[in-house]
Amino acid sequence: MRRLALLTCALLTCALLLAVPGSARADTWSGPDPTGDAVTYGYDPDPPPCGTETEGRSRNGDIRRLAVRHTGDDVTLVLRVVGLGKLKQIYLSLPLRTNRRSYDVVVDFPGKRPVRASLWTPTTYGEPSEPDECGNVYVGGGAQGLGCPEIAASFDRPTGRVTVTLPRSCLGTPRWVQAGASVQGTHGNDVVVLDHWQRPGTGDDDFRTPDYGARVRHSNH
Repeated sequence: MRRLALLTCALLTCALLLAVPGSARADTWSGPDPTGDAVTYGYDPDPPPCGTETEGRSRNGDIRRLAVRHTGDDVTLVLRVVGLGKLKQIYLSLPLRTNRRSYDVVVDFPGKRPVRASLWTPTTYGEPSEPDECGNVYVGGGAQGLGCPEIAASFDRPTGRVTVTLPRSCLGTPRWVQAGASVQGTHGNDVVVLDHWQRPGTGDDDFRTPDYGARVRHSNH
């Protein structure tokens, strides 16, 4: 199996929208993700020079639901992930698409400290490298940070729910938003766990091209 290594300038990462404070008139959307589709990749250096790669499934890191709430003032994104707190080196990305442009919301899990969120341009990927002696192909990528000091994030470990709220002004006060999500982390012996939200029936496993949910207009429209 050939590995596709995505080298980005920052680590990104990924809860069910339940009771989110705000206007009852706000437009909302919520979409489930297939159960049991979190993929694991393990590596053993033996036998040299290429070692052995293994692929499997993981219950931890499995996205269950993505939701969006769009009020006249804010956009709230909620992601529920089973066993997220059991992963390490978590990289959670919530890509956003609006009628104006696209963004990427990155959630950082700095140890036991409160989680943080930041706004980025979407990752731009270069051309894949030529396969090395072991058949591995590498793709470089980069993104630029955007200022949004009012962005807030929280993580409820028992429910695996990540909530991010940012002002509409950080997104250029869009008419509508669409959201996606992806999770990357490590579990056990440096086994990489990957999952991303998918529209039902798509079966798309390409992490470089996010799947987006429905367009959500704000409550004043």
